Amino acid sequence: VSASNMDNSEDFSWNAVWKSAAKLQNDGWSFEMFIPYSAIRFGKKKTQNWGLNIVRRRQKSAQQLFWNTVDPTINGLLTQSGKVKNLENIKPPVRLQLSPYISSYLTHDGLAESGTKQTTATVNGGMDVKYGINQAFTLDMTLIPDFGQVQSDNRVLNVGPFEQQFSENRAFFTEGTDLFSKGNLFYSRRIGAQPIHYYDAQSQVGAHEFISKNPAQSKIINATKISGRTQKGLGIGILNAITNTQYAIIGDSIFLNKTRKVETDPFTNYNVFVLNQSLKNNSSISFVNTNVLRSGKDYDANVSSLLFDFNDKKNKWNIGGSIGTSMLFFSNNKNKIGYTHSIYFGKTSGRFTFNIWQDLTNDEYDKNDLGYFTNNNTMDQGIWMGYRWNKPKGWYNSLRMNINGWASRLVTPLDPLKGRKRMSQGGGINYNLNAQTKKFWDIGLNVNGGFNYNDFYEARIPGRVFANKGRVGGSLYWNSNSSKKLSWGGNFFTGTGGVFKRVSF
Repeated sequence: VSASNMDNSEDFSWNAVWKSAAKLQNDGWSFEMFIPYSAIRFGKKKTQNWGLNIVRRRQKSAQQLFWNTVDPTINGLLTQSGKVKNLENIKPPVRLQLSPYISSYLTHDGLAESGTKQTTATVNGGMDVKYGINQAFTLDMTLIPDFGQVQSDNRVLNVGPFEQQFSENRAFFTEGTDLFSKGNLFYSRRIGAQPIHYYDAQSQVGAHEFISKNPAQSKIINATKISGRTQKGLGIGILNAITNTQYAIIGDSIFLNKTRKVETDPFTNYNVFVLNQSLKNNSSISFVNTNVLRSGKDYDANVSSLLFDFNDKKNKWNIGGSIGTSMLFFSNNKNKIGYTHSIYFGKTSGRFTFNIWQDLTNDEYDKNDLGYFTNNNTMDQGIWMGYRWNKPKGWYNSLRMNINGWASRLVTPLDPLKGRKRMSQGGGINYNLNAQTKKFWDIGLNVNGGFNYNDFYEARIPGRVFANKGRVGGSLYWNSNSSKKLSWGGNFFTGTGGVFKRVSF
């Protein structure tokens, strides 16, 4: 777990250079791990106390063995770590890494327009820098990055009404980004994405003209991020990136040497700023701001969110939420200001746990310039309740049961005829039962149902609504003991509903 990660969860993005070895002994099994000081962050105090836990996942017995006991009925993993005390005279080393690069590309396009080059060659060069400013903060910088060797996206046929979301594969935007994920306002694929006027170039083509070049991605000039956490638990993250102006090149089929440029993307500055203060009892409060500044007449965007998450002293009760605004600034039109909030409350420790929540986003809220979301103008609320038996008894090792329900509606009417009479977007209920038997089989049962709902997006025409019927379904799964040389499993599902009353197996 990253030393800078102060929240509840494990940080699987941490991937520093370290060494390990294991050996079978006469009396059992042992291992050693060597983690260099440069791979973790710590202060300069002469005497230090560190939180530490070690877990062994034993496949044969389906057990997890902890160095310091962790109670699964208590909320939080890091809060139950052990302590290594009185570490003395440990000095954090200088952390500096330079990674220069040079790349060249030879591209041949056999379908290029007449009068244009079929074969082109380019040479690129730049550098990545990682520097430990001090024991708490790290600077990452990439200058004229080349992501040509990054894994490409899977080709997806998107027949849904919303934009397809892709995973991030560029190392600069995946490493050490825990702070920047707070509030879910930052979608890094927006940086270096398709120019905002990419499709407008076609409307600029005149008689006897054609588009000879139209870059599908904006060119990143540089990107910089600074992140870390102080000794008092204040996490600070700053990310800034700049993309260059992009142009489509329009050629003339009569005068072959005549070309002109059409701007498809302005010179743009992207900025993310995060403050995250860790508090007592595994609580925290955060402020997140994203900002997009575009040169020229194109609009600018600013989104802010204040988040809080509080637990009581016994780490039993939890309350949290967020409040946010979005502002789009237009040069010639009226500015657009949106609002969103969320709130949740629940019991997080013990056999019985529950959570009640509500999310609301009005019809003006828009975080898509540097974030990702599908639709605004919605208010969702729900409740989740669960009970768990963690001590082996009778036929099971562990048994978990939960039931949850939710309902959704619009904030502002979209149906021009029925108005506020047609605001519901539906709802549903789920029941789940999961168990592990004494023979280490995993089994589970699900029963679910949904109410009649109105889909305001599938019709793709403003004012048209797809009014669908409710549904009901159920599923069952099982997996045999996976520590055996031969294991097997399966699942069964059936359901029916909708306007077509289709039955599925």
